[in-house]
Amino acid sequence: MERLNTRWSAPPPSWLKLNFDGTTRSGVVAGGEIIRDILGDLILAYAGNFGSALSNTVEALALFSGLKLALDINAKRLIIEGDSKLIIEVAKGVLGISWMISNILKDIWSMIVWLEEFQIQHIYREGNLVADSLTAAGLEMKGMRC
Repeated sequence: MERLNTRWSAPPPSWLKLNFDGTTRSGVVAGGEIIRDILGDLILAYAGNFGSALSNTVEALALFSGLKLALDINAKRLIIEGDSKLIIEVAKGVLGISWMISNILKDIWSMIVWLEEFQIQHIYREGNLVADSLTAAGLEMKGMRC
């Protein structure tokens, strides 16, 4: 029986955790990403308006944006969590790539190789509330930001 991952948990020592989420409302899409340490303390957070895209594309864009943030702060060991099971499975290579997000996924994979160690895992929305709330802030932003 699979354990449901519904609560956020801190990463192990020397690791960081990236939570990402994407949302769409009235044709506008936004992403939110947060990076926290072993104590759950904020390292970096981002909310951005991505313009317009389909829901799976915005989730992939949020993952891309979060990985870029992690590499910008020189993260070496990273646990990546998102509530889009589809994007997590595609990023892990379990499912095939949709042509609509193939270029984004190629960019994600090219960034992941810069990490010494990583894990990609699904978390239910209840455990991803901070990243989810950042997407709401991104929807309110005027103009596109990436």
